[in-house]
Amino acid sequence: MVRAYKDEDLILRLQSLPSYKSMPEGYHLIVVRSNEDTFNAFDDKVYLYNGAKFILVTSCTSNPGGPSLLGGWKKYNKKGSAVIKSDEIYYDGLSYGLHNGKMPALRQVKPFKYYSDGNNDKKVDEVGTVENSIRNTNFHFNSYRVFEKVKLAVSNIIGEWSHGCVVCNIKEAYEEIIAKTKGQKFVTITILKEF
Repeated sequence: MVRAYKDEDLILRLQSLPSYKSMPEGYHLIVVRSNEDTFNAFDDKVYLYNGAKFILVTSCTSNPGGPSLLGGWKKYNKKGSAVIKSDEIYYDGLSYGLHNGKMPALRQVKPFKYYSDGNNDKKVDEVGTVENSIRNTNFHFNSYRVFEKVKLAVSNIIGEWSHGCVVCNIKEAYEEIIAKTKGQKFVTITILKEF
């Protein structure tokens, strides 16, 4: 699991990135990818900020799940599982919509930088050629039942829920993130490697 950070440490790290142009306006997401890289587990964190002001943090994954890493990627492309390049800011990269037409989510609307992990092992690799493209990387929850009035157990297993998306596994936090961001035309997302 990602270590704890002070709010200002994340903002300073974001501002140090080569892709930094200016502080994202309105609500934006900062995802910290765990160095531990536990196989098929929600071991990353997503932070919601409004400008430089911290709002909340919750667990997530920015990695493909086990089925994708172990060959399931072949259903979607010929290169490998989509791994979003870390230490990058993707300005206005997301917009409110539906994930697979079923779940309120933040959908990719601009190209991200990706690695393709096709070696079918249990580790996420950020190596090889970087491709700038749209791969339908969404920020979504790990159940289509998220906005129903039901109590959902916290799942710690990614499974089929990510083939390159950023996926949250805590219902209340996810619902709050969507409620706060859905009124914005675009949402910026930053992916950081744990530092």
